Amino acid sequence: MTTPKKRGRPRKIAPAPVEAPKPKQLYKITLDFGTEVKQAEGTSVQDMFSKITRPVKIVGKTFLVVSKGEHVYSTTYNPIVARRMFYPMVQKLFCKNIELLLK
Repeated sequence: MTTPKKRGRPRKIAPAPVEAPKPKQLYKITLDFGTEVKQAEGTSVQDMFSKITRPVKIVGKTFLVVSKGEHVYSTTYNPIVARRMFYPMVQKLFCKNIELLLK
């Protein structure tokens, strides 16, 4: 048996209430090169790294501290790896690794 067709105008459905979007947590970075300290904030790790200018000379250990909300990641890098951190291709890998470590 088939069900009979409903007649008349379809009922109006109330739209679902719109929730206010949560504010995105900013990533914060602090790079300590020994001679100078650089800080930046951004909505993504890539955005944050792009705001930091490359120092003229990196000769000592570099301390990296990245935070997002309550999650904090800190490590040290030797001068060679710290210089690589500013190469465009390697910077993408650094950003992806940091995002994974902050989850």
